[in-house]
Amino acid sequence: MKRSIPALLLLLNFCYVSYAVASDKIPPVCLERFCPDGAIFKDDLEKNAVLWGAGNDVRKDRNPMVSEVLGNWYHPKSGEWTFGFFEDFAIYDQKFWDYESFQFSGKSGRAVLKNGAERLSLKISKRGDSLIAVKIGSHAVQDYRKVAKILPAYSPADASVFKDTHYQIMDTVYVTGYLRNAPNQEPFSISYRNVITDKNDKVFGTVDSAGRFVVKVPLLNSAEVYLDMGRMSKASVLEPGERYLLFYDFSTGEQVFMGDKARVQNELARYNPYTTSSGIYADSEEERASKQMKGMEYLNAKWAVLSRANVYSNDYFKRNPSLSAKAKYFILNYNRYAIGADLMQKRFDLDRRSKERFPREYMSFVKDSLFTTPLAPFVLNANFSTFIRDYTDYSRDEFEGSTGSYAEALVSLIADGTVTASAEEKRVAEVDMEIERLSSIDAQRGQALAQTVTAAQSKLLEGLQVRHQDKIMTAGDQQLWLNELRFAGGFYPKIIADEDIRDVFQARSIYQYFERTRKPMESLKFEEFAGLVKSPVFRAQLSAYNDHLLKTKNADFTFAQSIKNTDHLKSEKEADALFKELIAPYRGKIIYLDFWGTWCGPCKEEMKYAGVAKEALKNKEVIFMYFANRSPEELWKSMIKEMDLTGENIVHYRLPEEQQRLIENRFSINSFPTYMLVDQEGKVVTMTAPRPSDPNGLVRAVGELLK
Repeated sequence: MKRSIPALLLLLNFCYVSYAVASDKIPPVCLERFCPDGAIFKDDLEKNAVLWGAGNDVRKDRNPMVSEVLGNWYHPKSGEWTFGFFEDFAIYDQKFWDYESFQFSGKSGRAVLKNGAERLSLKISKRGDSLIAVKIGSHAVQDYRKVAKILPAYSPADASVFKDTHYQIMDTVYVTGYLRNAPNQEPFSISYRNVITDKNDKVFGTVDSAGRFVVKVPLLNSAEVYLDMGRMSKASVLEPGERYLLFYDFSTGEQVFMGDKARVQNELARYNPYTTSSGIYADSEEERASKQMKGMEYLNAKWAVLSRANVYSNDYFKRNPSLSAKAKYFILNYNRYAIGADLMQKRFDLDRRSKERFPREYMSFVKDSLFTTPLAPFVLNANFSTFIRDYTDYSRDEFEGSTGSYAEALVSLIADGTVTASAEEKRVAEVDMEIERLSSIDAQRGQALAQTVTAAQSKLLEGLQVRHQDKIMTAGDQQLWLNELRFAGGFYPKIIADEDIRDVFQARSIYQYFERTRKPMESLKFEEFAGLVKSPVFRAQLSAYNDHLLKTKNADFTFAQSIKNTDHLKSEKEADALFKELIAPYRGKIIYLDFWGTWCGPCKEEMKYAGVAKEALKNKEVIFMYFANRSPEELWKSMIKEMDLTGENIVHYRLPEEQQRLIENRFSINSFPTYMLVDQEGKVVTMTAPRPSDPNGLVRAVGELLK
C-alpha cells in the first residue's frame, strides 16, 4: 500500500534536519518541522517495541542452551536466510522474537518465540555443527544450514529486474537490523543520492542496547546506498517499498540480508564489486601512469581496465550460472561507469584558458559506448551520476550558454526605480552595459567604446556601483539564474534522449535557481519552468520549496538581535582591536566561530547541521558567532531566516568589506567554511574546530575548554 506524503515532508530533499543530542551520541529523534521521512520520529521509538518483541532491553537471564544453535541459518534449496538464534532473541520473518521458552537436550530442543501477541513454536534437531532440522508449528520439517561469512550462491534462476518507478512516486524502504559485536552504540546511518540536489542524503536509526535498529529510507527509485559509513562501511542496493533485515557481525565480517527481494543484496555482498580483486581499480603505479596520459591514449588505457574487469566478472558469471539478472546488470554497469566517470572527470585536466577540448573520436566513443544506452534506473550507481553530470556539463560548452551581467542589472534597477540615479549616472551605466555587450562579440569595438569614457564618468559610475552594490549583485545573480533556467529548458531536450534523466536535470536546474538566489518565484514564472518537469513528485517538491522561500521572505526574525549592526566599525584599521571589540560582549563564554559566505556551497551544506550543533551544546555557555564573507545583505538575511540561525546565543556579523578582510587576514582564513574556538578569556585556541556535521567532536572540544 502506497503511503501519502504530507506536504511539508516534500521538503525532505531540500531542508535540513535537526536531531536530539544526548551525551556522546546523536539519537535520530527528529525535532524539527522539516524532518525527512527516514528520520526516526519520537512516536516511532515506542512503535519499535512491537517489531523488536516484548521489550527493547537486553535480557539478563541469558539461556545457555541457545549456544547449541547460535548463529544464522539458511534454507539450502531457496538459498534464503531464514533463522537467527542469538543469546537474547531470535530472528525470523524479518522480525525479532523474544524467547518465551527454550529447552535443549542432547541433539534436540523446543522453543517458543514471541513477538507481541504472536507465538511461534519450534522443534529443533541438531544434525551436525552446520546442519539443523526445524519444524515450525504444524508445518513439515525443513533442513537449514549455518551461514558462514556470507550466503552461498543461490541455486534457482532469477530473471527479475530492478524496480523502476520512473521517479513518479516516493516510497519508503524499511531496513531493520542487528549489529553484533558493534564497537559502539552510535545510530545506524544509510546514505543515498538525492537526484535533485545531486548530493548524498543520510538517514538514521537508533541502535538499542542489544544492537538492533530500524531505518526508514525515502526512495524515488531503486538506488545504490551506503550502509553505516565510518563503522560498517558497506555499499548495497535498495528498492523502494521493500523491507529488509540486515545482520552484520563486526568480529567476523558476516553479512546477510533477509527479505522478499533480498537476493541481490546477498549476491552483491558475495561478489563485492568494490574491492580491488574485481579488476576495475588500477594499482597505484597504473593510476599514476594514466594521469599523465591525454586524449585517446587515456581513453584506450581506461578501456583496457574495463575489459580486464569484465573478464573477471564474466568468469565469475560462468562459475555462478544461477546468479540473478539483477546482480549481473549491477556488476556490468558498475564496471562501465567506474570507467565512464573517470573518462569524463578527465575534463578537469583540460586547459580551459586555451579552450582545450577532447578529440572528436574520444567523445564519439564515450557517447556511443556509455551515453546512448544509460543505466536504468540511473541512481543504481553513483558513478553514473558523476558521468552524466560531467558529460552534460562538457557538452553544453558547445552551445551558447546562459549569461548574466551586473552592468545590465544596474540599468534594469535604474529603469524600474529600485536605484535612483541622475541623468548622467544613467547614461554612463548604459554605456558600461554596451561596452560589456560589445566586448563579448568584438573585443576591439568594446575597447574603442571604453576609451570614450572620461575619468569623471568612471568615478561617477564607480560611486553608483559602490552605493548599490548589494542590490546590483542580487539582481545580477537572479537574472543569471533565470537565464540559466531558460537555457536548460532548450538544452536538455537536445542532448538527453532518456526521458527520466532529462526530467531530473530539468528539475535540478529549478532547484539550483532556488539554492543560488534564495528567492521564490511568482506563480506564473514558476509554472513556466515547472511545466517542463514531468514527475509529480519533483513538481511537488519544487512547489513546496518555492512556498517555503515565500514564507521565509515574509517571516520576521525570531531573534532580530542576532543580526549585529557593524556600521560603526568602518573606521577600525587594526585587526586585533577589531576582533577584541567583536567578542568583548561574550567574555566568559566559549565562542564557536564560523567563517562562511552565501556563495559558498560547502558552507551551506554545513549550515544544515547548525541545529544539530546548537542542540548538542544547548546546556553549555557557548556563543555561535558567524562572519559572512562577500554576502549581499538581502541574501544573507534570507539564508539566516531560512536556516533558522537565530537565538539568544547566536551572533551574525556582516562586516564592511575592509574590516572583514582584516579579520580574515589576521587569522589566515583562506578557505571556507572555517571553524574556530575562542575560550572564556578571548583567546583563539584552535583554528580547526570540528564542523557542525561532527557534533560529537564539537561537544568534546567544548568540553575540554569548560574543564
